[in-house]
Amino acid sequence: LNAEVDAFNTYIRPRDEEHSVRLMVIECIRSSITRKWPSARVLAFGSQETQLYFPNGDIDLVVHYDGISVERKDQIVSFLSEISCLLQQAKVSRRVNLIGKARVPIIKFVTELGHFAVDISVNQTNGLRAVTVVNRFLWYLPAVRPLVMVIKAFLLQRGLNEPYSGGFGSYTVICMVVSFLQMHPKIRRKEIDPRMNLGVLLLDFLELYGRYFNYSEVGISIRNGGSYFSREKRGWLGADFRGPPRMTISVEDPVDISTLHPLCLK
Repeated sequence: LNAEVDAFNTYIRPRDEEHSVRLMVIECIRSSITRKWPSARVLAFGSQETQLYFPNGDIDLVVHYDGISVERKDQIVSFLSEISCLLQQAKVSRRVNLIGKARVPIIKFVTELGHFAVDISVNQTNGLRAVTVVNRFLWYLPAVRPLVMVIKAFLLQRGLNEPYSGGFGSYTVICMVVSFLQMHPKIRRKEIDPRMNLGVLLLDFLELYGRYFNYSEVGISIRNGGSYFSREKRGWLGADFRGPPRMTISVEDPVDISTLHPLCLK
């Protein structure tokens, strides 16, 4: 199983050619936007920047523009509407959907070049900071990448990869894997090399979160070497999240410790 996990990671890891095409698509979008707003910055985040994406994975972009206040939702929606028109005029995409009523307004579209699904938001900084944190963990914990890719594939096959339907987003999966490695007793005691025991660790991960984890009382933190925290002490223990048929996992955002991500699990 260790060899299979390693082989899958090697197989699914983006090739230079694949990544170059995605960068070309991003540059087309960037040039279309900066042609009208030269001071705007178009930046990628999420799996595009960590390279934890599948071949058909989405591209997440954020436009930073000083002329738009993040507190003014109406300004953001208007700005996104203008971007939508520009992208269609530039033939980057034939159809752009504006989701203006969401907590964070975005536009969604599929590019003509490469047929990539793209999401664009405005002046959101947490995603960019999260990239720095995730890439740091990928560097210091080499076992994170292969485990994350296998687990993402496992969830995708079972339709459990979308938070809105009771599944896990990529960021949550990464935090869960990092926490698992940080808290694993044999790794903490340096009794095993994680890279040489990916198969065992994958089974341990599934066993921990599938059978033993105390979702009702405990949350996950990956800051300062990793720890578990009491949901009650954090104020994240209410009747809405306790009883069947739902349970939730609480993950402290390592970028913003004031934020807890409650995720409903089927």
